Amino acid sequence: MKVKGIKRGQTIELTNAINIPDGTELLVEIDERQLLSIEERRARIQSWLNQSLEGQADLLEALEEVERERRLMAELALLNVEGIEDSSSEPLVSIIGTGKGSFATPEEADRFIREERDTWDS
Repeated sequence: MKVKGIKRGQTIELTNAINIPDGTELLVEIDERQLLSIEERRARIQSWLNQSLEGQADLLEALEEVERERRLMAELALLNVEGIEDSSSEPLVSIIGTGKGSFATPEEADRFIREERDTWDS
């Protein structure tokens, strides 16, 4: 169970009520990141940024890959938009029945089935 609290002098005040008996011994884990001042955090970040690029190679590779993917997605989106703009204003339903083995109307399908059945009888 994790609980959150605030230290006040020698007392840790819990922010939420928990159902444990008084006198229960607890182990407190302190998030050391919270102990750093803003200046110390900035100094750590600056120190990391000043490292040789060798220490950051994996991160740089990952960032480059993310950038490549972002550019590719942008290009694909642009191509898709251009494709839509270049297409005719003909409605999509106009392609019904134009593919091989498909029928534009139920009557065409019935005629095809009748013709197929007639070949079975001969």
